[in-house]
Amino acid sequence: MPDDLAAILHSDCFRFAFVRNPWDRLVSAWNNKIRRNVKHRLGYLKRLYTPIGSPLVSNLSGQSVEDIMEFGAFLKLLPDSTLFHQDRHFRPQAEILVNTDLHFTGRFDHFSGDFKYVLNYIGLPHLQDEIPHRNQSKFHCHYRELFFNPNDRQLVADLYLKDINRWGFEF
Repeated sequence: MPDDLAAILHSDCFRFAFVRNPWDRLVSAWNNKIRRNVKHRLGYLKRLYTPIGSPLVSNLSGQSVEDIMEFGAFLKLLPDSTLFHQDRHFRPQAEILVNTDLHFTGRFDHFSGDFKYVLNYIGLPHLQDEIPHRNQSKFHCHYRELFFNPNDRQLVADLYLKDINRWGFEF
């Protein structure tokens, strides 16, 4: 953790974070980092194909990018990968926020109301209408309808059990 962030987290300022439903978050991370991110995809794929504790895969010979473009194939590789254990986009949020003394934890599925609470608390209620919704999903239906068979649904529940238990997320 950078020193300046550590100083903030140990100060007396109002500390808050927002967390996201693990199933929704994982689909979003896969879509943005693996499926659509042509510029940085190879780096993410190398970490996906590298088991935790192993040297980083230097090339992906014999591995087809198209193979991993399917969410189910990606999901099967994720649990034992360096990507899951070390990348902030895929790592459980409960591990990222461990030992962090927060005053408030908002949820993305309640973002508008939770962020209004934060703005009111810090004395900036006039900014409520100025927060734009950026980086919206391009999917035209809910993640539950597109990506999860029962086995994949349970795999994500097992991987992100700490998040589910800590914040009460449901599929």
